[in-house]
Amino acid sequence: AAPACSVEAVAALRSDSVINSFDGKAMEGLWYEHAYIDPAQVGASCQTLNATFNAASGEVTTDFSVLYGPVPFTIKEFYEPVDPAMKGVFKKHVRIPGGIPGGSLVQLPTAIVDVQTSQDSSRYETLIMHSCLPLAQELVVATRSPQSDSAALQALLKTAHERGVAFEDSSVKTVDRSTCQADSTAKKAPAAVRPLLQKLSQIIV
Repeated sequence: AAPACSVEAVAALRSDSVINSFDGKAMEGLWYEHAYIDPAQVGASCQTLNATFNAASGEVTTDFSVLYGPVPFTIKEFYEPVDPAMKGVFKKHVRIPGGIPGGSLVQLPTAIVDVQTSQDSSRYETLIMHSCLPLAQELVVATRSPQSDSAALQALLKTAHERGVAFEDSSVKTVDRSTCQADSTAKKAPAAVRPLLQKLSQIIV
């Protein structure tokens, strides 16, 4: 059996549609995170991901923008494909703002668990993504809309359960967008959040 946290373990969580036809280009554009499990997001709000796709390498890159209190900043996330034959399976590393080291050293096994395609098939509209660490895990549930009703969100979490992602519903955090600004992003972390980011780098290393 594959180790609990391995490329093989996360690959086994993918839906048939991801296994057979995942297209990184359909990931491009802005995503709104609605639910997550992630020790590095403690204290964060208004999470968004802006994805780009490199067709030559197959790499997906996201600008993961958040607020810590009133302070915005952006973390760069890199999803490097493991094998062209393993669609939707990546190793993830991050570039932590403010020049804090550590994120690029960690390669997290990551899989696209499931996606739903838009009516015109031009892009993905919903996303369930899972990454693992030896002693923790990350789960991201995101859509293209800044709002997500409870029933739709519960359906996505149910899909994650059905695909075999092991988590307790009580550990899932939801994103409250009632106080979010449409353009609350920044490229580097101000001094006010550097101590928190130092702690983040310790969590993911």
